Amino acid sequence: METIYASEIVGCRFCVSSEDGQKLYSAIKNAMHTERMVLVSFKNATEISSAFLDAAIGQLYNGEFSEKELKERIVLQDLSEEDLFILKRVILRSKYFCLDPQRADVAMCELLGEEND
Repeated sequence: METIYASEIVGCRFCVSSEDGQKLYSAIKNAMHTERMVLVSFKNATEISSAFLDAAIGQLYNGEFSEKELKERIVLQDLSEEDLFILKRVILRSKYFCLDPQRADVAMCELLGEEND
């Protein structure tokens, strides 16, 4: 099993920017290509944002790996109840978007009251 510590990848205990989430995503993606189990620990991460989780975890649902493979090979650890709630929303939104990106875009525009081109 390969262990990845989010706070080490980011370089601090604040896991909030999508840019830092992209760094964690790259580390997880590379580990997934080794065919081993991947433990992602959020130990010492005191602040975790939805933008960070969307970039780090949500992107994993873009179709490169199956949902089954992600569930079987990635273990997320050391998340608070609040962070788990946010993570579940991020994953649901990512799965919804990947299933039908155009429909998800229309729904988001409607939600924001914007015109969809």
